[in-house]
Amino acid sequence: DGSMDFALGHVQPGSSAQEFAFEPMLRYDTSVMVRAGHPRERARSIHDLLDDDWVLNSTADGQSALVDYLFTRHGAQLDERRIVRAQSVSMLQTMLEQADMCTWCPTILAAVPTFGERMRALSLKETFEPRELGIVTRRSSTLSDAARCFIDCLLQVIRRHARSARKEDLALFRTVSLLI
Repeated sequence: DGSMDFALGHVQPGSSAQEFAFEPMLRYDTSVMVRAGHPRERARSIHDLLDDDWVLNSTADGQSALVDYLFTRHGAQLDERRIVRAQSVSMLQTMLEQADMCTWCPTILAAVPTFGERMRALSLKETFEPRELGIVTRRSSTLSDAARCFIDCLLQVIRRHARSARKEDLALFRTVSLLI
């Protein structure tokens, strides 16, 4: 019937708090990133990147708020014609690598082997607040047994990796804090 029990994500600012319930699972850092070897890989300010094209993962109605968050509040003006909206992380990565674009995304991607070898988080003087990822449900809905089981299994795996001493897990959890 096209319905879903829940989604893993975040509630967009402006979404109706009466319509959705949000249970935060983790808090993550975000960074401006470029491909490894990008001409601006050593940029230290968002102002150094205003002549570059950007690929951002945002909804059409959320793009203006994201531009304000990334640029305007830092006194920077980016021509919005320089922005391409990505619908997936793989599209974002392809645009980053093939078109020399800049992006803003979770810092953890730089620690994931398939991305991290090819993406670089920039050390900019501008900072961005951590974001939260969690379980989004319709406020009036009840989770199915299958959904509850999936969430329980997911949380067990996340907690196990968060306690792990493996080098790969330590790298992943440097930019993530558990809230569960």
